Amino acid sequence: MEVYVTLLLFCAVAYFFGELKPAGRFVGSTTLIKNDNKPKLVFCIAMTIIFIFISSFRNFNVGYDTVNYLDYYVFKQKALNANVYEFLFEAIYTICAFLKLPFTIVSMICAIVSLSAFCYFIYKYSPDPIVSLFLFVALGFFGNTLNAVRQYLALAVFLWGVKYVIHGDFAKYLLCCLVAIMFHSSAFFLLPLYFLRYVKPNWKSLLAICVIVALCIFGIKPLTYVISLFTKINYYDRYFNSID
Repeated sequence: MEVYVTLLLFCAVAYFFGELKPAGRFVGSTTLIKNDNKPKLVFCIAMTIIFIFISSFRNFNVGYDTVNYLDYYVFKQKALNANVYEFLFEAIYTICAFLKLPFTIVSMICAIVSLSAFCYFIYKYSPDPIVSLFLFVALGFFGNTLNAVRQYLALAVFLWGVKYVIHGDFAKYLLCCLVAIMFHSSAFFLLPLYFLRYVKPNWKSLLAICVIVALCIFGIKPLTYVISLFTKINYYDRYFNSID
C-alpha cells in the first residue's frame, strides 16, 4: 500500500509544480506541459521506469495469480514442452525457461511490454499525462497489472492498435487483435470495437452502448462460459464469482 501512496503523492507533487507560474526569470511549467512534449515525455518515461521496477522486483505474494505463474514457470523449466497458456505467453516462458532466467526477469519482460504500452498511450493521447497516470494508479489499473499479467499484455497490444481504429485501417487493427489473442484469448472480444468508429455520437448510440454494457455486467456468468470456449483453462469463474 505504501508504494501506491508514494506513487500518488509523486504524481500530485508533479501536478502541483506543473501548475505553478513563478514570476521573474523562471518560465511557468504549466505552459510547457501543455505546449511542449518534452516535459510530458520525460515524466512518462520516469513513471514507466518506476512502474517496471515495482512490477519486476515486487514480492511474489503480490497479485492473485503471481504464485500460480511462478509455480508454472518452475514446472516449465523441468518440462519445456508443457503448454497451458496462449502461444505468445508460452513463448516468453519457454525461451526464459530454456535460458534458465530467474522469474524476476520474466516479470520484467512482461512489465516492459505492458507498462511501456500503457504509458506511451497516455503520453500520446492524454492532454494531461500527470492526471492520467495519477488515475492509472488511483483507480487500481496499475495494481491489476501485477495480477492479470496475460490480460494486460493483450491490452497492451490492443492499445498499439488504437491508432489503426482512428485511421480506419481495419487490416492492421485485425492483426493487432490476433496478436493480442495469442497473449489472452478473451481479446477476441476487442474485435467489434473497431466498428465504434462508424457510430455517430448521439443519445441513441449512447443508450445502445449502455444497454450492451449492462448486458455484459448482469450476464457475466454466461460470458465466462463463452470465454471458456476459446481457452484451454477456466480460471475466470473465481474472479467473477468474487463480485457476487
